[in-house]
Amino acid sequence: MAICVKKIFICLLFLAISSVLSAKNSFSVINADGEDIAFREILIEKSMQGEVFNCTVTMDNLQSALQKLAEKKCDIITFKGKLPNSVKLPENIEYKHFASTPIIIAVHNSNPLTKLKISELRKIWNDDCNNWGYFNPKNFFSIHRFGMPLNDGNFIYLRNFLQLKENSQHFPLDSSQQILTMVSANPNAIGIAVMSENLNLKGVKLIQLTDENNRNIPFVIPHNIMFRKNDKSKIDNFIKIKK
Repeated sequence: MAICVKKIFICLLFLAISSVLSAKNSFSVINADGEDIAFREILIEKSMQGEVFNCTVTMDNLQSALQKLAEKKCDIITFKGKLPNSVKLPENIEYKHFASTPIIIAVHNSNPLTKLKISELRKIWNDDCNNWGYFNPKNFFSIHRFGMPLNDGNFIYLRNFLQLKENSQHFPLDSSQQILTMVSANPNAIGIAVMSENLNLKGVKLIQLTDENNRNIPFVIPHNIMFRKNDKSKIDNFIKIKK
């Protein structure tokens, strides 16, 4: 009888520990503005480190997601860029920046361009250029713009950041390498892509984005999360990447 009771106790203890560990490593996430590459990379990194966790990811608008977070119907909200002034955080919610996605602008190697103002990039992308000397004037009408798919979360952010027209068109490609490959084959091309270490930059030149006063602008997409203040230690531990 004593042995049986002992076995039951051990089983209950194991279940209790498993339950605690499971709760610690279980996260319900809402992406408020499209696919979040930085968050996905964290999941991959942790998986490679052998960390066991459960994660569910759904989509919703920011205001609805905030309400769910405050009501403990999710654990994390991910979103890009600054928090809109119209959004008021509940007292028990805070947010922090946790990663950045570097964005590159590429042109053909033969292009003399080294810097590009935001206003100039906007004109090119909106097809509002009437005289653009950096591209071959004989083929000026055929400037080819390559970027990410229109429904990509990063491009949605860039479209808002650059204040592009809703109907601005480009040739959408699935990967940054495809974008650079197309730019390298066309002297009249320009592309916007996500930077990564394994990109082949042969045939292209990366140019710097500046403001109207020619001051360099770091071209990155900031990734942020929102969470309940009582869960801060849990969240900090989750998004921390061991290097």
